[in-house]
Amino acid sequence: MTSPETLNYFKTHKAELQAAKQSMLQQRSANSKGNIPSAQDVYIKVHAIRYSNGSGGLRAYDLEKAFQNLNNMFDGALVNFILYEGVDYIDDSDLMQFEKGDEKTLLENHYIPGVLNVYFAEYLTNSSKSSICGYSDNTDNRDIIVVKNSCSINDSTLAHEIGHILSLVHTHGVSNTQLTTELVDGSNCDTDGDGICDTPADPGLSSDNVDNFCNYTGSATDANGDTFNPDTSNMMSYSLKACRTYFSKEQIIRMYTYFTLEKNRFTQPGVVPEIVIEEEDYDKDSLTAVKLFPNPVQNGNIYLSSTKIETAINFKIVNLQGQALANGYVENNEINVNRLPAGSYILQLQNGNSTVIRRFVK
Repeated sequence: MTSPETLNYFKTHKAELQAAKQSMLQQRSANSKGNIPSAQDVYIKVHAIRYSNGSGGLRAYDLEKAFQNLNNMFDGALVNFILYEGVDYIDDSDLMQFEKGDEKTLLENHYIPGVLNVYFAEYLTNSSKSSICGYSDNTDNRDIIVVKNSCSINDSTLAHEIGHILSLVHTHGVSNTQLTTELVDGSNCDTDGDGICDTPADPGLSSDNVDNFCNYTGSATDANGDTFNPDTSNMMSYSLKACRTYFSKEQIIRMYTYFTLEKNRFTQPGVVPEIVIEEEDYDKDSLTAVKLFPNPVQNGNIYLSSTKIETAINFKIVNLQGQALANGYVENNEINVNRLPAGSYILQLQNGNSTVIRRFVK
């Protein structure tokens, strides 16, 4: 699932993503092992839904195999997936027939911030009651995946959904119903389709145009009249699940770039992402005690929590590119951020010679 938040992120950070991509391409082309960053650990909290009596649910063997397959699939992507603190078993027969959207009822008691939360259900349907293998959702600054138990070991469903979480779009583009505007000749590959140039234009794959040998059998043409020649093996396509076997080089680079920018979303179990940077000269009795709440923001306001604020505080809000979006004085320990679009932001607070920086999400 490509959420509005993800699309907004692409637009906001396109220059940053492009620069990082070029840097990594140069590092890899240099063929110097010393230039390649080391793999980073990504924590996954697994939630397994069972019947109320504790029976059923994802088998331990299948979970182990799913992690093995996942790390094999992401080999070379510079991330390593690790199970966080065992399995959270949810014994509720009503959830065995899981419908897309039901995860919202689990967030209060069965969700851990700072990691990727994956829920496994016996049966899974979309809002139209059609059976599906899985879906992902990163709205409201949460990173959630739901997978049907029988699809946990098909080698591609979980990897495909994690691709979405790590910023990838389907190779056929944002829409699942309209023909891609990406041209076969690649002339608009960086702006249309999935915005990645080493994945060929994709008219939308399915069992209708991919045979059991993973051959494309369609005849669709683009706006220039050129016949599509899509990659039926790409993990982010809608090809047959058994055909999807790899991520392209630029897809891997985009995922790693996104991960490095949003690392705290996946590597800080139980902690709402926050960055703290302090200047050399600071007042230990003042701004260092400041915390922000609620984080993520609710109802358009963010509050400062500290009993040691005694003087006026200036604030400045910037996006992750450093662009200033708002500034002023903090009044009543409250800052109105209602005009900011959904996303991640840096809040700089200054009080005399003391400066701290906090990160918040909206």
